[in-house]
Order: sequence, then structure tokens, then C-alpha cells
Amino acid sequence: MTAQLMQSIGQRLRVWKSEVKARPLLLVEWCGAGLGVLGAEVLAQKSAYSAYGWVIWLVSNLLWIVFALKKRAFGLLAMQLVFTFTSLQGAVNWLL
Repeated sequence: MTAQLMQSIGQRLRVWKSEVKARPLLLVEWCGAGLGVLGAEVLAQKSAYSAYGWVIWLVSNLLWIVFALKKRAFGLLAMQLVFTFTSLQGAVNWLL
């Protein structure tokens, strides 16, 4: 059972790796999405590390800006530029 599971995971990772090579923006898209969710979770924890949620969001915003530029998704680009500004405000307010 365990060997079968490991084989299945290995196969899925190989498929995902080939997808990323074929479509490099796929990695940018998923990293941007994952970091956006992670930033929200870090901020929601209301802990000593919560302020770093803003920094995580900044990285997510930058990835989404790259994605939007490459895909020529100008609505997404405009939204991410505004989010970048608000993330900068949050980082300054919480960290400085």
C-alpha cells in the first residue's frame, strides 16, 4: 500500500513538473495564489508574526503582476497594483 502511494505521488509530481516546463506561468500563478492565502492566514492568526502577512502579500502581489502582464489581463493588473499599494501601507504601519 505504501509503495503504491509513493508511486502515485511520484507520478503526479512528474506530470506537474512537465506542466510547469510547458507552461512556466503556471508556477507563477500557483505561487501567487498560495502566498495570497498564506498571507491571509498569517495575518488572521493575530500573533507576533502577523505583521509579516503584509510582506507575504507583497510577494504575492508581485507574482500576480507578472502573471497579469504576461497574460495581458489588465483588470487583474490594475487590481494587483492597488493591492500592492495597500500591502505596502500595511507593512509600513505594522512593521515600522
